Amino acid sequence: MNFLPRPRILLVVVLAWSMTSESYAQEPEVTGMRIGFADNYKLGCWAPLEVELTGGAKSQLGIVTVTVPDGDGVPTIVASPENRPIALEPGKKTTVRLYVRVGQSSSSLQVKFIDDEGQLAASRVFHAGPIAQEGTLPAGLPATNRLLVEFGPTIGLGDLTANENSDELTQTRIARVDNAVDLPTEWYGYEGVDTVVLTTSRPDLYRTFTQNPARVEALRHWVEMGGKLVIFCGAEADELLVEGGALAELLPGKFTETVVIEQSQTIEAFSGAEESITPTRRVDFRVPLFADLRGKVLASAKRGQTEVPLVIRSSIGFGELTFIGLDFDKPPLADWAGRQSFLAKALNLNKEVNSQQQNAGVAEVSSDDLITQVRNTLDASFVGVGVVPFALVAVLVVGYILLIGPGDYFLVHKVFKRPEMTWISFPIAVVAVSAAAYGFAHWQKGDQLRVNQVEIVDLDVRSGLTRGTVWTHFFTPEVAKFDLSLETALLNEKPVADSTELVAWLGQPGYGLGGMQNSSGQTGMFDRGYAFNTALDKMLGLPVQLWSTKTITARWSA
Repeated sequence: MNFLPRPRILLVVVLAWSMTSESYAQEPEVTGMRIGFADNYKLGCWAPLEVELTGGAKSQLGIVTVTVPDGDGVPTIVASPENRPIALEPGKKTTVRLYVRVGQSSSSLQVKFIDDEGQLAASRVFHAGPIAQEGTLPAGLPATNRLLVEFGPTIGLGDLTANENSDELTQTRIARVDNAVDLPTEWYGYEGVDTVVLTTSRPDLYRTFTQNPARVEALRHWVEMGGKLVIFCGAEADELLVEGGALAELLPGKFTETVVIEQSQTIEAFSGAEESITPTRRVDFRVPLFADLRGKVLASAKRGQTEVPLVIRSSIGFGELTFIGLDFDKPPLADWAGRQSFLAKALNLNKEVNSQQQNAGVAEVSSDDLITQVRNTLDASFVGVGVVPFALVAVLVVGYILLIGPGDYFLVHKVFKRPEMTWISFPIAVVAVSAAAYGFAHWQKGDQLRVNQVEIVDLDVRSGLTRGTVWTHFFTPEVAKFDLSLETALLNEKPVADSTELVAWLGQPGYGLGGMQNSSGQTGMFDRGYAFNTALDKMLGLPVQLWSTKTITARWSA
């Protein structure tokens, strides 16, 4: 038997010990990041963010902060709650979920882990990239895009939008989410989403909903605030729609039972397709029945003397629920040539896509979307704040050049006849013109803080839900920092325990000057920026430049 010489054994032991000690001596790291829904998110809207941290050599407690620029290029900071510190264990991975509002397509995202002693323990910057890949921040979608989020087995939604307008600013994007854990637990995580589509032929995907009801509550609140939800549920209704089931709170009535329909003619007639689902037009579909049905039945089938609703469109608060009691991801519906026609009609997609294309045509003539029009109107409505025309500015600039050039030459050479006097006349002219310009600007802009505000309040009589949307545009005559929160008159007069509030900056869509999609981005004068509180209902230390404006938006419900 051969043995290693003792010096080699000692060397192996020393190397092994040094490598082990080095691995345990490392600091915690930010090892990954995911944003939005399968890396799809809109600029200027709140989006879910998942940060992955790996612990270092020792256990640590701390908070995670994320910094991204707003629509004006000023850094904004969101942080995990201080009263619920993040615990990092040596060598183990920890996931932290936050919500961010990205304001520029070419922005970067910085993640920091700050320990319980206030020291920076880990930091990483994710720079913007054209595609989603490791270490980059995927580019945000234009705020004018239409974003559909699909959870569950696919039903071919991509085929419905394949032939739509190719204009980048008005495209429809479809994001597939495969795990319920990736869905937001706060309603505003869906702010950038237009429609959520749930398919249910794999009920195991929805068991997380019953384990953490916050996801269902977030989805319901988002619909109440104006979202659109589409649910496909047929054969699995007995598990998902019963009382206590994962989707029991998202129904157009009270689920009673499932029944079987055997004829396909009504489904084919609703779609307008000539192709039959099966050659004999006989099917075996299990469809849910409801009591106390709310909403409008768009399609139904006969089962004896019983009318079985197949497509039901109803309202939940200010939003819309479309319930379809069929499973389009299973044969024979998955193989049916008329599936696209049925889905387009049931989801109202063709009408909305055509509307988008018409709006895009208008946008080519007038590049102002609704948000830009609101901002421009509020900006032009300040009392006591004058806007200097560009023509006047150009005339004054030319006059200034003539004054310090030919004018100064004529004064010192022809009037005083002492060229050396230019060392006195030139500075006097510069100071005098600067003082006059400042005085003129002060006279035009005023010295008072000015605020223009629009608030729209909606009331759902059936449920008593009230929703408010506020746009605030303010002008400051000096460089200042502001702490901003929402105080609505209705809630102040009669405080409501279950009211919710959300405050944020408002960005300008598009590629124009100041637009969030502008590839060159904007650089703000303020490096430190401002922060949101953990509830996202306050903005703390918001800096605004001299004689500048800022637009804030707020939403509330009660």
